[in-house]
Amino acid sequence: MASSQPKIAIVGGGPGGLTLALLLHQSGVPATVYELRQRPTEEELDLPSGSLDLHEESGLKAIQACGLSDAFSAFTSDCSDGWKIINAEGGALYSDDGDGSRPEIARHQLVRLLLSKLPADKTKWGSKLTSAERVGEGKTKLTFGDHSDIFDVVIGADGSWSRIRPLVSNAKPEYTGLQNLTLTVANLPERYPELAKFCGNGTMCVLEDGNAIIMGQRGVKQSERLYITMSSIHEDFAEREKIHDMDADALYTYLSTKDYLYKTFADMPKQLIKAACDESTTPVNRGVSTRYDLRPFYKLPIGHRWNPVSGVTIIGDAAHLMTPYAGEGVNLAMRDALDVAAAITEAWQINHTGVGAFQQALSPLLAAVEGEMQTRAAEKAEEADNNRQLIFSEDAARKFTAIMESHGPPPE
Repeated sequence: MASSQPKIAIVGGGPGGLTLALLLHQSGVPATVYELRQRPTEEELDLPSGSLDLHEESGLKAIQACGLSDAFSAFTSDCSDGWKIINAEGGALYSDDGDGSRPEIARHQLVRLLLSKLPADKTKWGSKLTSAERVGEGKTKLTFGDHSDIFDVVIGADGSWSRIRPLVSNAKPEYTGLQNLTLTVANLPERYPELAKFCGNGTMCVLEDGNAIIMGQRGVKQSERLYITMSSIHEDFAEREKIHDMDADALYTYLSTKDYLYKTFADMPKQLIKAACDESTTPVNRGVSTRYDLRPFYKLPIGHRWNPVSGVTIIGDAAHLMTPYAGEGVNLAMRDALDVAAAITEAWQINHTGVGAFQQALSPLLAAVEGEMQTRAAEKAEEADNNRQLIFSEDAARKFTAIMESHGPPPE
């Protein structure tokens, strides 16, 4: 009798999806990643991107499991794990050089690293998922434009607006009341030495009293990646304020003269915003009508849970979208990938010549992983929300400094 191996699809080719695919490949389990975007070119991967600090119990654990620890170290020199906390007057209240325990890697470099070990035929780039539906016990039909296929296992690693999430949960992302503008200043130390000194070599934040903050991270080619985050009750803030119609001078004037934004910030933080506005370019993959990378922050309900569904699960932001103020997003995604890969691999080793037997073995393993994932994510989501409330509160710089100082200085 001919055997029938299970068909496995991973929807989403970000760090979580690529980590899962690589782990399964190394365990001899065939799976295919379906990613909306085209494969990034080497030139695109060289562009500045957000810096991610990977944690020992999650992101770094997944890197080690992928056999990438040595290669990973070569990509961690752009941004230190040091911190600076600055108040709106421009005074540094806290500074440390870090201890190397949470190494930073640019998102693009992490994707490059994972792709370097994943065979090219494991990812179908340019695959736009238009629908996902259950078509029987343990069967899921995925439609990509004019092509459909049926899978025995589907993992949704497709981010905030996941098309796989509705198969297991009715939860939808909620607007957080925050708008984030991402801007980049190239080669900061050479071109703006005073601003480079102001920012430091790691992560910095400029905090005031509740409505607006600046966060920055050093990146590839000595760039500075700025996150200018503002409170607004309006989810359509960009359209209401016509942000994308503004040139660089108009955007800087808008940000620096509004009472509820950055008007009261000192000269040095404003200079940083001005330099970033002057260098603004059309963001990659954001469309010709969006000059600036400005977007609302969303989150899923804290403690988001779902009941097991045979042959379907979700990881990363699809499962537990949260604000970035605990530094856990990519770490949770990679830890989810590690645990889901272990469950699938164990079931595969039990029986992969018959779909029914494989799914019977997988179901309890996956249910256990999902329970652990949901508990872990709930704790981190609450931490992120508490941090969000703190850094957007009155006297935030002093409060945040007190917390950092309570942990003590990094070890020598």
